[in-house]
Amino acid sequence: MQKILFCGGGSGGHLAPSIAVWQAVQAIEPETKALFICSSRREDRALLEKYGVEARRIHAPKLGGVLYFCVFPFLFPLACLESLYTLLSFRPSVIFAKGGFVTVPVVIVGFLLRIPIVIHESDSSLGRANGCLLRFANHLCIGAPQKELTSHKGLSRRTLTVTATGNPIRRELFNGSADAGIAHLRATPDSFPPRQKDCRVRGAAEFRQHQGHQHLCFLSHARPWPVPA
Repeated sequence: MQKILFCGGGSGGHLAPSIAVWQAVQAIEPETKALFICSSRREDRALLEKYGVEARRIHAPKLGGVLYFCVFPFLFPLACLESLYTLLSFRPSVIFAKGGFVTVPVVIVGFLLRIPIVIHESDSSLGRANGCLLRFANHLCIGAPQKELTSHKGLSRRTLTVTATGNPIRRELFNGSADAGIAHLRATPDSFPPRQKDCRVRGAAEFRQHQGHQHLCFLSHARPWPVPA
């Protein structure tokens, strides 16, 4: 029986794509087992509980900031020990790391235990955690073929397979209604300022449930456009 350990956290943007991958794996191999490692944030636990997946938390220090340098000598060794215990008890076939400070101790310990590691990067540039962990990974998955990622200096240090897999989307998002989202935002071609008349809605980046409404993320030259009051 195959086992997958998903790690990520610090924001829903790290956990939601991992849940999407797990949903896809379940559809192909229903007997596969999964375990999620997340941070101690309440939002992380609430999201994983919503999908009924088994999860454990570790006390990984968040990267950056003055406080990071104060707590790192204490929390990072603790997080490594917690990761070691989880990996030895669960014995995963592969580690799927989505990014975020939670992945750092898990990937390092997994590398020492010779567990295959897959990293996924959704953005056009590698995050700090993923950039640091490239040297430990066996495979890097990216959202789209981009020169910025495929030419990253970390990729030249070792042989690493890079695949443009796209960004995972949870199953229920395919049931969303673009018309409902646009109607809720009251978006029309006249909603754009004159200087942005040429801007087009490039796609629904993600549906979000908020007070019973479905919201769309509109992209306009990487800048938000004003929603009519």
